[in-house]
Amino acid sequence: MRELRLDLLEAQILARCHDTAVTRRRTVITIFTGCAVAVAFVLAAMLGVSARTLAAIAAVYALVTMIERAFYGKAILGYKSLIVKLTQRIGELEQSA
Repeated sequence: MRELRLDLLEAQILARCHDTAVTRRRTVITIFTGCAVAVAFVLAAMLGVSARTLAAIAAVYALVTMIERAFYGKAILGYKSLIVKLTQRIGELEQSA
């Protein structure tokens, strides 16, 4: 019988499939990031800071958002790859039965 070969990301996803806390943490981090930037913009506007400071805040937010999206995309690719491998394995097991 052939063994299911998973890469590191797929193995991590499968090992943590029952851990919903990971998803909650990611959601909280995303919400916190957006709120922190909103507060920073409001405070900056109230304090009358320069346009450079506002641009720096926006650039940092864009960078953090880009990193979050990159990790999210990597996770989605891992889920898709794992689903394909598991589906193929189920098909093999059904054919051998």
